Amino acid sequence: MENLPVELIGNILSHLDNARDVVIASTTSKRWREAYHHHLHQIAFVHRVHPFPWFYDTRDIERVITHTLTQTTGVQELTIEFEDDDGFYRFRNDVVTEWLGHTRETLRRLCFNAGTTRGVNVLASLGALQLNLLLSACPQIEKLELVNHHMIRLGWDVPVICPGVKNLLMERIRSNFLAEKQVLVVEAGNLECLSVNDCALHHFKLTGNGTPKHLRIDDSSIWRLDIAGAAEKLESVDFRRSAFVYMGFTEVISTAPQLMTLSLWDVKFDTLGYHPVGYCG
Repeated sequence: MENLPVELIGNILSHLDNARDVVIASTTSKRWREAYHHHLHQIAFVHRVHPFPWFYDTRDIERVITHTLTQTTGVQELTIEFEDDDGFYRFRNDVVTEWLGHTRETLRRLCFNAGTTRGVNVLASLGALQLNLLLSACPQIEKLELVNHHMIRLGWDVPVICPGVKNLLMERIRSNFLAEKQVLVVEAGNLECLSVNDCALHHFKLTGNGTPKHLRIDDSSIWRLDIAGAAEKLESVDFRRSAFVYMGFTEVISTAPQLMTLSLWDVKFDTLGYHPVGYCG
């Protein structure tokens, strides 16, 4: 094992599914420690799968995560998941900022599902501006997942600028339907796949040069879907169990010259009437 290249050891460590095992394995020898410091690409802190000791409070966990991350220099995928209905784990915002700041030069995928002292809600609590600052500060992020966000406290226009993101998932996002002009605008430069699941949006608009190749919307209600200007590279459209009021569906299809697959399952277009269609391709 001592003859293995440190790069290969780094790949081995990156395949371990929790940070605790990574740290333990890195104590094997100096070469494994070197691989942990300089060649670790992926690390995960998932309390549900690998819980911390019961006597650790939030500050103890913050110190462990901070110490673990600051020992690395090349993390590309970072997962921090502390699902907590009782609100016991609330990380300080400045500590979370430190974690992201340390990995921002190399980070390509971030999965953060935890509470902070201000409440983890990137769009509602921090605001779209802070989300855009995060995306601009971490230009290597290629996959973005926005899960369980409420736009109630936001203004009318909510821009999300993600020039480097290739895969965007939006799940359980709710608009403020009392603000009739509220628009969620996604401006993409390299977007390839866009997935919308279990969302209730008043107005969703997709803009930018990076028009997606694949668009999927499941179990969602969108009052106005504005994607006709970003349909040039669409190759597949898959809508399932969703409702749209104003969409301009024929305009989208007519402006998608590369469209190869169109799948509609239990879809309602209020302006066209109810037409459940099995598959069109």
